[in-house]
Amino acid sequence: MLRILLSGCVVLAVLVGLLVAVDLGSSDPGGLPLPAPNTSLAQRVDPSTVIADPMILDGSTVDYMYASQNGDAPPHIPVRTFTTLGTWGPPIDAMPTQPAWAGPWLWNPDVRYVQGRYVMWFTGAELGVALPRTGAMPRCLGWATSKSPLGPFIPSPKPAVCQFSQFGSIDPRTLVTPGGQEWLYWKSDDNAVLSEGKPTIIWAQRLAANGITLLGKPIDLMSNSRQWEGHIVESPQMVEAGGHYYMFFSGNTSGSTLNGIGLADCAGPAGPCDNSSNGPWLGSNMLSQGLGEESLFTQNGKTWLLYSPTGMAQTLAVALVVFGPNGPYVAQFNHLPSVG
Repeated sequence: MLRILLSGCVVLAVLVGLLVAVDLGSSDPGGLPLPAPNTSLAQRVDPSTVIADPMILDGSTVDYMYASQNGDAPPHIPVRTFTTLGTWGPPIDAMPTQPAWAGPWLWNPDVRYVQGRYVMWFTGAELGVALPRTGAMPRCLGWATSKSPLGPFIPSPKPAVCQFSQFGSIDPRTLVTPGGQEWLYWKSDDNAVLSEGKPTIIWAQRLAANGITLLGKPIDLMSNSRQWEGHIVESPQMVEAGGHYYMFFSGNTSGSTLNGIGLADCAGPAGPCDNSSNGPWLGSNMLSQGLGEESLFTQNGKTWLLYSPTGMAQTLAVALVVFGPNGPYVAQFNHLPSVG
């Protein structure tokens, strides 16, 4: 059973140890699809629409796609409904009332149904604080709740996680384990001042049953310890598949040919995580240069990876992910994910 966060010039792809050219419909002896060739690593979805930091909530009759705010104007958190990915309704503002504590731009929404209501975690800039070493407002995590997945989401009166000593906190994602425990993951903004040479850290912290109260202390899961990651790891997304935990993340500067989606092997939802790969799990490929930040979701038993490549002006791309005996890999597919 798979649990994921309910919650992406021609260059070669980097897909560690698994890329081979196969025909559509091929499978391994165990019945799993074989990895996709370089030319089939993903498909573009609705290239006319700019969608940054996509996150999909799986519904019974429709799905909901949340995204970051596009500029300073509303919608603050756009949400679109769809039955087939890429054919969606008009954007609705899921959070029409701006948080009192936050600046004009909101991003990285993560939505989950918890105890009879929908809980959204998001990133905003703290208006009341200026960091002395940057002069900028630190980025913080906040939460909001709603009775409907379309909103209106009512934001928390103050931010929940800021980490001022590390220049702020961004990119929230949640996971519910098979045992029912909910966890929050995020990245501290240590790379805001590169001259200090601080590692960028991905964190985890347990959430109470209400989905908003933080329990215990934040846990340091991993940092940018590999050369290919440059000065940054971000967009953490923990996935559980068959009792195994994997941390997907974005490494290196967006837009760079070195930017890619990394994969760390984790002992559990609280780690420790082994970030020992010498390259990205999925790198710049024949579809795009610089993959940006990833997001995964399930639909009808299949796992899908979304990303918004900066080389495509942040228009959405989708890939099929299969969890094989040697870990997850990208496989070919014929049809875009759809409800039913």
